[in-house]
Amino acid sequence: MSDSKFADLLSHVAVEVLDISIAGVSMQSRRPDPAGATGALRYFLDGESTNTHVVIVRAAKAEQDSATTFRSGAITNIAPQYRRIIERFTKQVTRL
Repeated sequence: MSDSKFADLLSHVAVEVLDISIAGVSMQSRRPDPAGATGALRYFLDGESTNTHVVIVRAAKAEQDSATTFRSGAITNIAPQYRRIIERFTKQVTRL
């Protein structure tokens, strides 16, 4: 996904969503939350407000910028309507 979106994770921390699917999300931010941290990820996707629960699976510092942390999160709880929004969005992106 070439178009990144912004979202909140853990105590209203701004994160940049680099990639998203039903299984998980890849993010980056300035706050170094460790693997195992959990939170609600709220974001707008394709013009619709979406809310999912995420567990950080992996966290690593960026080599080029030590203040930036890249994280991979597993989506653990997602309502059916939000699942449909993500599925529709990822199908549109793969067709481009």
